[in-house]
Amino acid sequence: EKLLSPDRHRLSHAEMERKQREKQELAMQNRLLLEAQRQCRLKDAEQHRRERLEKVSRRREEFQVSMDEKLRRATALHEEQLAKRQHKCARETAKVMGIKQEVAFIQELTAEGHRGELQARLELAETRRQELRETRTMTRSDLKAAREAAAKVKREQMDEEKKERARQ
Repeated sequence: EKLLSPDRHRLSHAEMERKQREKQELAMQNRLLLEAQRQCRLKDAEQHRRERLEKVSRRREEFQVSMDEKLRRATALHEEQLAKRQHKCARETAKVMGIKQEVAFIQELTAEGHRGELQARLELAETRRQELRETRTMTRSDLKAAREAAAKVKREQMDEEKKERARQ
């Protein structure tokens, strides 16, 4: 209806108040309904947020547990590998020490052989020197004896010459 139309009948003051109250009550109900819906949405959002936080917290805990387990396994594996390497190194060291002992033994035998050869050479050289000394001593004594003999012969010749001169 148009407000300015003559057919429009005017409401009484009581009707207008009643309509106004009805409008206000309807508005109040709508506000309450909207507030209830808003509270419900907030409650749902809060519940959803809590669920997400719990889910994230669970995931973090699961991740931490899995990382701790991985770290524990990695540490155990590392320790096992280190033990294997140490055992292998100990075996290799034992082999090397055995080889070193064998090398030292061989070197000792070789050195003894060289010492024996050197001792034999020294003895041979000493024997030669001794023979050479004896030869020289004999040669010297022979030379001395020869000189003495030559000197004696010369003296005798000189004595004979003196005697011949004296006879003449």
